[in-house]
Amino acid sequence: MQSSAWGPAHPHYGVALDDLFDENPGADFTFWDRIAYWTVDEATALSFGFDPNLANWGELLSCDHPFTKLYENRRALALRAMEMGQLPQLAAPMDTFLGRRRLESNSTRTLRRRSGRDTK
Repeated sequence: MQSSAWGPAHPHYGVALDDLFDENPGADFTFWDRIAYWTVDEATALSFGFDPNLANWGELLSCDHPFTKLYENRRALALRAMEMGQLPQLAAPMDTFLGRRRLESNSTRTLRRRSGRDTK
């Protein structure tokens, strides 16, 4: 990975994160929630809300976009947790991660309702 400074002269300066992928990188959580286990790389991509088939370390390694560094850092945290036995090598879909997403979603709906912004 190149170490060019991030700014207008950087080759990816005008490239939005969604434009890094050839298709919509959003994960289908109804699919990924049913998978028997997630690898560290799958869990890392899913933690960003991205499909692991599109956003994965092998693909991002050659990319010089700032997202690559964010992904790399989060992946490193997961790998270290695995080394310390805090995360299994093949983790069952992370109930806490998925539960947190659902909880945040429910909390967001509750806040919208209370503020009068929810139209449902």
